[in-house]
Amino acid sequence: MFEQSGLSLDQAPPIGVVFGLFQIGSIFGILSGCVALYYGVDILDPSATGAVVMTHILSVGVMLFFMLGALFQMLPVIAGVSISSPVKKANLIQYTLVVGLLSLLSGFIVGADWLFWIASVLLGGALLHTSVMMI
Repeated sequence: MFEQSGLSLDQAPPIGVVFGLFQIGSIFGILSGCVALYYGVDILDPSATGAVVMTHILSVGVMLFFMLGALFQMLPVIAGVSISSPVKKANLIQYTLVVGLLSLLSGFIVGADWLFWIASVLLGGALLHTSVMMI
């Protein structure tokens, strides 16, 4: 009924890669709760700094990290994408995205343009590297 000839668990990365990305996503979820407590009802005003910070924490910090963790696990198993040295590449992507997201959030809070440039280079570079690696 369901043919599993395309599934290959031999190419799956170590579970620590996936757990690391999921753990960082969870930490940003906790951070979003702290931001909600700090800014209060200001997060409901779309033009307020708290709303912009909360939106980016949830979209980049939580959803992107969970999505990348799932992709690191599922693409080698289902699609047969071979990722050489997945631990090293996942760590590089994790650290780059975390520093990029923190500089983006700091840019929103402080209002410094150079933080946005750093964030765009780090976030864009990490996502481009991930896309090329998984294609």
